[in-house]
Amino acid sequence: MEPPQNELKDKESLVREKFQVTLPAFIRDRARLNVGDVLLWEYDEHSKTMTVIKRPVNFTGQLAGLGKHLWKNGVETLKKERAREWGE
Repeated sequence: MEPPQNELKDKESLVREKFQVTLPAFIRDRARLNVGDVLLWEYDEHSKTMTVIKRPVNFTGQLAGLGKHLWKNGVETLKKERAREWGE
């Protein structure tokens, strides 16, 4: 069932002649976008969907701590856990 047109009005953008779009206000607010921010775009051929993210100022800083839960008890603990999981 399609949502009523008025529900979509605040969620749509028109692609203009030079392929420019205006981001809906609720997206700008929720994503905390500011004038001058750079957006990164990705298109998935399989699902035919676009993903847009705000480009981090510092990629390294953005990734800092990623996976730290794997190392909280040290490498040896991780090795033992993996050996147990893999039946070694």
